[in-house]
Amino acid sequence: MRTVFNISGLLLCLLAALPGRAQVSDSASRPAPEQLAILQDTSYIVVRDIVVTGNKRTRRSIILREIGIKPGDTLRLRNLQVILETNRKQLLNTSLFLNVLTNVKDWNGNEANIVFDVWERWYLLAFPVFKLADRNFNQWWVEQKKASAA
Repeated sequence: MRTVFNISGLLLCLLAALPGRAQVSDSASRPAPEQLAILQDTSYIVVRDIVVTGNKRTRRSIILREIGIKPGDTLRLRNLQVILETNRKQLLNTSLFLNVLTNVKDWNGNEANIVFDVWERWYLLAFPVFKLADRNFNQWWVEQKKASAA
């Protein structure tokens, strides 16, 4: 019975020592959570230019006025998707476009171009067309007996 206690005590000591050694080697290879947060905060891009494609009628200045991003702005990568989606919805809310696609292109180091690809709506304007039923106005005036009433 005594040997069973000795063997089980030895196993417990070994098992207790193994996780401690694993934690030492594990913490050396992984950065602390505070360091990880600092590393994630340093990733950013600088907007080099804003490119607008697909606009035929709408002026570029009108589109750029609705976008909350300007050339030279610094955007954090963790917020980039939310910022682009917000600007896409802002352009769609103008009711000038059927669809808006946003993209990041020409990524070079920390600088990139932001591309907005827009699909404009078709505009239908009512344009009245007047035609005379007779050859000219005088003939219509005489035939309708408007000349005698005046």
